[in-house]
Amino acid sequence: MASDPNDRSKPGDRLVDRSAPSDPRETARDPNRRDAPRSLADWIPQVLQEMGLDGVNDGAKLLAAWSRAVGPGLAVHTRPQGIRRGVVHVTVRDSAWMQRMQMEKAHVLEELRRELGSEQVRDLRLRIAPMS
Repeated sequence: MASDPNDRSKPGDRLVDRSAPSDPRETARDPNRRDAPRSLADWIPQVLQEMGLDGVNDGAKLLAAWSRAVGPGLAVHTRPQGIRRGVVHVTVRDSAWMQRMQMEKAHVLEELRRELGSEQVRDLRLRIAPMS
């Protein structure tokens, strides 16, 4: 193959795919395209599952649902540890916050059931533990 003496392109220029859309927004318009941009929230569960860490995602869901269910005032004094057999295990800072959580228990359970599904949340089990 003879080279053209007037060709000023560089060797890598020939590798550019001219069929790809020049405007990146064209790709974003079609959500069914395999290479269409996806939000990070869509990728995380898939990546965790592929890594065998899908339980981590469950913990993240519980933590987010807990914060919304109890609100910021209670969230800083409590921490959900996990769900086992429909029971949400929660640590509380001290006996005063334990009493407050007992008074709020029905409301918190209702909110958690709404957030996570009624079949997943049956009860709350509270215990006092130091919080960092």
